Amino acid sequence: MKKRLFALILSILMIISFISCAKTDDAILDDADDDTKQEVSETEDEKEIESIIEDESYENLELLSGEWMFVSGQVEGYEFSSEEAGFTTNLSISEGIAYYEHIMDNDKKSFTAQIEYLNKPLYEMCANDKWSVKFVPVESDFDKEEEFYATLIDDDTLLLQNFYPFDGLMGVSYQTYTRK
Repeated sequence: MKKRLFALILSILMIISFISCAKTDDAILDDADDDTKQEVSETEDEKEIESIIEDESYENLELLSGEWMFVSGQVEGYEFSSEEAGFTTNLSISEGIAYYEHIMDNDKKSFTAQIEYLNKPLYEMCANDKWSVKFVPVESDFDKEEEFYATLIDDDTLLLQNFYPFDGLMGVSYQTYTRK
């Protein structure tokens, strides 16, 4: 009799333990579902933010706004600092308009340009692989064949790309600027 009572109590305890475990498993599954929903929600939020960053040209154009100081350049593979350049430049951008001035000896050229947003990098393997801009001159002292493009490498570094006619071909130069 004692053995039967002991077996009965043990069976009841096992059933209670089993029911308790089942409830815990359900709670874990519910929590997992909540976590999954939260992860999906976070993933959707991240995608939305990325699409805003990629699609909102206005925000990227606003990032370009400011006064920029020339620090270095590169022409056909030759790199030089602003001190070695032999010329000075001024670049300022505000409200979708760029003003660029290039002074070498007594020769001064400048342009005022509207900024056209491009959903492509400045060049292949560029640090900013999302977007660049084209400066579309409204007024310009430069040759009509010259083209100017730019992008931000980081918040305070702008890279200017200039295609220019040279001996019947198009040359390319790069100028790096930091925010003043």
